Amino acid sequence: MKTTPFRAVAFLLVVLAPRLFAESALKANDRVVFIGDSITAQGAKAAKGWAPLIRETLGKTGKKCDFISLGGGGQTLESWQNVELKSRTEPLILDVPNVDVKETLDRGAEVIVVMLGMNNVLSPRLTEKPEALDKWAENYRNFIRDLRARAHPRVFAIATPTLCTENENSTKNRVMRLLIERIQAIAKSENCLVLPTHEAMNRMLNEGRRRDPEFSVTVDLVHPNQAGHVSIAAGMLEGLGESKAAQLLLAEWIPKFWNDKQETLSWWVEEQAASGSGETATFRISYEHQIPGGSSAGASLEPPDGWKIVTAEKSAATGFFVVEGTPDRLTNRFALKAGSLSRTVSIPAPWIVGVGNAGGNGWKGIEFNPKGGALPVDDAFSRGEGFGALQEVIPGHPILWKRYFAATGYAGGPAEGALDISAVSFFQTNDVCYGARWIYSDRQRSVSLRVVSLGISGKNHLTAWMNGHEISSGMIAVAPVMVKTELEKGWNRLVFKSNHRQWRWQFALDIVPQQGDVLEDLRIRIHPPE
Repeated sequence: MKTTPFRAVAFLLVVLAPRLFAESALKANDRVVFIGDSITAQGAKAAKGWAPLIRETLGKTGKKCDFISLGGGGQTLESWQNVELKSRTEPLILDVPNVDVKETLDRGAEVIVVMLGMNNVLSPRLTEKPEALDKWAENYRNFIRDLRARAHPRVFAIATPTLCTENENSTKNRVMRLLIERIQAIAKSENCLVLPTHEAMNRMLNEGRRRDPEFSVTVDLVHPNQAGHVSIAAGMLEGLGESKAAQLLLAEWIPKFWNDKQETLSWWVEEQAASGSGETATFRISYEHQIPGGSSAGASLEPPDGWKIVTAEKSAATGFFVVEGTPDRLTNRFALKAGSLSRTVSIPAPWIVGVGNAGGNGWKGIEFNPKGGALPVDDAFSRGEGFGALQEVIPGHPILWKRYFAATGYAGGPAEGALDISAVSFFQTNDVCYGARWIYSDRQRSVSLRVVSLGISGKNHLTAWMNGHEISSGMIAVAPVMVKTELEKGWNRLVFKSNHRQWRWQFALDIVPQQGDVLEDLRIRIHPPE
C-alpha cells in the first residue's frame, strides 16, 4: 500500500474538522487569548510550539492575529477559576514570562480559547462518578460566563483536553472522553466552538503507529512532543474554520515525522482473553506493511517455544495473528517478517495487580510512614496469599484485581518490569496497589531489584518483599534504587505494595542480573505454584 504525505494529510483532516470548509471564526488583527495549563504554557514557550505554529501558518495565508497564552503548570479548571478571581484585583503571572493575567483579561479579546481538564484527570482531582463529572461541567459553564463578562469575546472556543497516556482505552482517556461529552453539551448551550485537539492528537498518533510501533505524540505521555504540537495546532485551526492553514501545516510537517518513500513494518499487540489455568493468554498481533510503489505479500510470524498461532488473517498490506501461549519468560519474543524487513515483537511477563483505597493511612502531607500505613491484609499478601481473591483494604473498599501486561502507550512501554496503574484503575488519592509474580530460577543466584519512578510528578511509596522478607521500602524516585537480593533455586515470590498520594502512579520493578549472569532461564507466573 502506498500512502503519500498528501493522502495522509487528507486522512488526518477527516476527523479534525467539525467546521471543515466553514467560514473562519478569526478575523484579521484579532486578539486571541489561550487559557490553559502547562500544555498551553509549553505550547507558547517552545520555538515550534503549537501557538507559534498557529501564528506562523496563519501568516502564510495572509491573516495576522495577536496571540497571547496564559498557561500555568498544574492548573485545573477549578484552580483557574481562582486565578481569574484573584487577577481581578492584583497582577498575576503564570508560566509564560511577562504575560500578566490581570492586564490580559482586563484588556479583553476578540477570541478566547480554553483548554483545561488534563490535570483534573491526571492528578486526579475528580472521580469518574457522573455527579462529579457533572459538577466539573457546571464549573466550566460558570468559568465561561465569568470570562465572557470580563473580556467580552466575539468568539469563545473550548479545546478538548489532549491525550493522557498514549492508549485511547486507558482509564485516563476513558474519563477524558466523558469530559469531552460534557464539553460538547456546554458548547451547544453556551454558543461556543469546540476545537478537536484531543481527536487531532489521537489521529496523528494512530497514523504514526501505522508506520512505526514506537511513534509518539508526547514526551512523557502527557506533554506534547513536536508531532503533538503540530496535531494540537491543526485541531485548533480546523475548529476555528481555518482549513487551509491546517492543510498547509500538516503538509509541511508530516513528511518530517514519517517517510512514505521507504518500506515500513509496524505492529501492535492487544490482549484478548485468559484461558486454561489462568497462566495461558491470548493476544492479537496486528501488523501493517508498506512498500512504496508496490504491494505487500503479507507477513509471517514465528512464535517462541510453547506458543501457537490460533488464526491468521492477511489482506493486502495489513493483517493479524491470534496467538496463544503461556507468557512465562520475562520477555516473550515473536519474529515478524514482511518483505525485506524483520522485526521482534515483545510481550512481557504479566503481574497480578489489585487496587483499592486505604483511606489515607500512613500519609502526612506527602510523607508516608510505612508503620502507620500498615494494613491487615499486608501480612497475607507478603506471604503470597490472597492474590486475586475478594478482599477489602479497609471496610467498604474492595480490591479490584487484574492481570497486567506492560504495553506500548503506557509508562515504560512493554518493558518486563514496568507498571502504569492507570492501565488498571482510574485511581484516587490514598489508593493502594498490591502486585505479585512468582519467579522460577534453576539455581540460587544473587540479583538486584531496580526500583524507579516512570513519571516525573508522582508521590508514591513502595514496599517490596522477596520470599516474605522485606527488601525495599521508600518513596519511588526518578533516580533508580538498586536493592540486592537472592533468588533461591526453584520458585520465588516477589510481592509489592505501593501507596499513592497524588499525580502519576508509574514505576518499574526490574530484576537485574549480577555481572556475568543472564536471566534466560527464569520463568514467571501470576499464581502460586502447587
